[in-house]
Amino acid sequence: MPQEVLENRELVELFLPPLRADLKLLENWSYQEDAPLECPVSAFGGLQDPSVERDELAAWDRQTRSTFRLLMLPGGHLFVKDASPPLLQVISNSLRPYLRG
Repeated sequence: MPQEVLENRELVELFLPPLRADLKLLENWSYQEDAPLECPVSAFGGLQDPSVERDELAAWDRQTRSTFRLLMLPGGHLFVKDASPPLLQVISNSLRPYLRG
């Protein structure tokens, strides 16, 4: 958590409950194998992320009977922040065929 947040009591009170919930989920969750989905699945990762390997993301292909796409973008574990314009463009383009209007 950024130092600026830790030094601000109101922000700490705001961020602490969801952080606790995330940690509780992480502690108690376990994968339950199920039938693959029938819809397309995309996985995204950061090229410089030291904590998530490309192979780990590629393994998501087992979760669908439909198409699977893996896209690695510039950035680390928080690549969403670093690469948000290209990521949002890819997501938007992927959803366009399903949107009516």
